[in-house]
Amino acid sequence: MIEIPPEALKFTGLLMPHMVQRQSSMRRRNARFVHYTTAEVAASILRDNNVWMRNLVTMNDFAEVEHGKSCLFPAYKSNAGIKLRNF
Repeated sequence: MIEIPPEALKFTGLLMPHMVQRQSSMRRRNARFVHYTTAEVAASILRDNNVWMRNLVTMNDFAEVEHGKSCLFPAYKSNAGIKLRNF
């Protein structure tokens, strides 16, 4: 499992506290995740410990973008978002 540096957790916790809470819960339960990709890219992710995201213009499912926006905008306007902007 990838260990996240404490300073990154602090920053992420300000921006997305719900996500950090869910991640912590998943770690406590030793849950597993799925990432659909080719074998070549999977090997690269494991070797380099790095995940690349696609250009939004080339995505087939724009619902993911809309879902992300629906989560990000309220978070940005929340108390945590204010703390982040003042960080």
